Amino acid sequence: MSVKIMEWSQSANGTGCLFADNEHQTIFDFVNQTGSAVESGNQAKVVDLLEDTIDYTVQHFSSEERMMERKGYDALKLKNHKASHAKFIGSLRELQAAKRDVTLDDLKGAAAWFIAHINNEDKDYEGAING
Repeated sequence: MSVKIMEWSQSANGTGCLFADNEHQTIFDFVNQTGSAVESGNQAKVVDLLEDTIDYTVQHFSSEERMMERKGYDALKLKNHKASHAKFIGSLRELQAAKRDVTLDDLKGAAAWFIAHINNEDKDYEGAING
């Protein structure tokens, strides 16, 4: 059983930065795997996958922020970008700490935030990173 909560498309989700696009695709895969575990009713696997997703997303955000800093990305935009990352990780950790079953709606909400973040914030750094 395979649930597609997030579907990667270079045209829709690509930032133009290879490292970020590759890491974003991995996060899409983690969310979809977690969705499949939710659908199958395997909450023990959901808990493990959610932990893996959070760990990988923290690593991704860190590498993205370091790249933005090294490439001289606008300081205020970077500060806001970091705050956005921290808020999202906080919401995932709250979900994790709630000690209740994770639902497809939870994952769809996280997926919607992540896709909006790519489209509204990440695509803005392409010029700075690739320039």
